[in-house]
Amino acid sequence: NKNNNMEGPMSDNDNQQLVHWKLLDNDELVESCQTKLQTEGVVVLENFVTELGVSVLKDEVKALPYNVIQNKPMTPWLDGGDMANYSKDHPRNFMINASVGFVGRKQFESSSSDHRLSEEEEGGGRSRSISLYNNDKMLHFLSSIAGRPLYRSNDVNGSVYSYRLHYKDHNAPPWHFDESPYTAILYLENSTSCSGSSSSNAAGGRKFGGGEFEFVPWVRPSRSKDDCNGHDIVQKILVDKNLEDVRRVSVEPGTFLFFCGAHTFHRAGPIQLVGDLSGNSGEGGETNDDDDSGLRIGLVFTFSDTQEFSNSDEVNNRNEWDPKDD
Repeated sequence: NKNNNMEGPMSDNDNQQLVHWKLLDNDELVESCQTKLQTEGVVVLENFVTELGVSVLKDEVKALPYNVIQNKPMTPWLDGGDMANYSKDHPRNFMINASVGFVGRKQFESSSSDHRLSEEEEGGGRSRSISLYNNDKMLHFLSSIAGRPLYRSNDVNGSVYSYRLHYKDHNAPPWHFDESPYTAILYLENSTSCSGSSSSNAAGGRKFGGGEFEFVPWVRPSRSKDDCNGHDIVQKILVDKNLEDVRRVSVEPGTFLFFCGAHTFHRAGPIQLVGDLSGNSGEGGETNDDDDSGLRIGLVFTFSDTQEFSNSDEVNNRNEWDPKDD
């Protein structure tokens, strides 16, 4: 299949085939997205990434080594808490055991993928993922939606990264606030797929649920870790386990999602095995490391409304983006 086997440097025309760029020229769509970001807290564009784009980007991500955080304690602010100013029982010091797999930007930059750019296109050796991130048309579109100029993050790993959630190995990403003000996610693999099939059941396959984008929009007016509004939502959702304010978005491969991660409390919901063809449900069945069933992959781009943004050292150290950092 020519579309799924594009070896060597890809041309500008090939690059244009990865996403539906023409959508971004639609003034009515831009205006609608502006309204949705402000009123609903999230912009969702289904099928923004083409079938070819999903295939190429997913191949690139899955070819790279990834680092798995297993049951690592951190607060919803992605740090170790603040015992100097708050009591142990205060929401600011609420600890979560985070489990997720990461591919950091440095791995994309050192990729030996067949889908890399030519030297003339994008500086040589950079990946398709970074090429999309560096596209000025996307940056202009997101700035228009945000209603202010946005800038690409300077973070060496957290500017462009992929996360992977798997039913068996790392299915419990934490509720959190981002340090980066704005976040875009391109969804590449869906947890509802069964082994050897699509989301519908097939012989020998398992059915998975969960993995939705879960969020409470615009809950924290400031970006300060001392903002009491952030403390209150942590108390409500994580301590009191009251989920009445939580909204959920189901996404499919090819979906583009944009939101203000610094002001929106959010997570990728856990993946659950809900059944198989024999009628079993719950925790039945086994998976192995090479089994992609129950896997969700997202490609993440981060942006700021200020220049020269990077994540703090504490956030980068706790995320453990890249195996080479070990």
